[in-house]
Amino acid sequence: MYLDKLDKELEQRGLRFVRYADDVKVFTKSEKAANRVMASITSWIERKLFLKVNATKSKVVRPMRSKYLGFTFLKNGGQWKVKPTNEKKAKLYQVMREYLKRGKAIARPLIVTIKRINQIVMGWINYFCIGMMKQFMDEFGQCVVQHFKIGAKIKLKFS
Repeated sequence: MYLDKLDKELEQRGLRFVRYADDVKVFTKSEKAANRVMASITSWIERKLFLKVNATKSKVVRPMRSKYLGFTFLKNGGQWKVKPTNEKKAKLYQVMREYLKRGKAIARPLIVTIKRINQIVMGWINYFCIGMMKQFMDEFGQCVVQHFKIGAKIKLKFS
């Protein structure tokens, strides 16, 4: 609630921004404008809201090199879009690999494994659904299916 004043100030200045809790991204047309806005907004926050801005976390960066709540920005057909960061994609693969390790997965009933995979994937999709991720999800789905095919062959071979 306290940062609502900041939202109003940014709107009054005609700036494009997004804020979640105390994490704010302000978008400008140029690096020069970004530096100027950062200096003036930092000063405003410290003078009007009596808050200290963390200088080590505050920086001017191009949208395509920034990360915000697990998303990164890209320009697609002249419009700005978001997509999950490579780190978040890698984390999903890591979580799945860990859950589907042979020793652990074989000890569980198949239905339990499938339910848990479904929960993990649906949670990930629900969070990142505003981003561009169709190609990644196709590749990821193929990877999971391939893992189950390999597991099924091993089970049949040694049954």
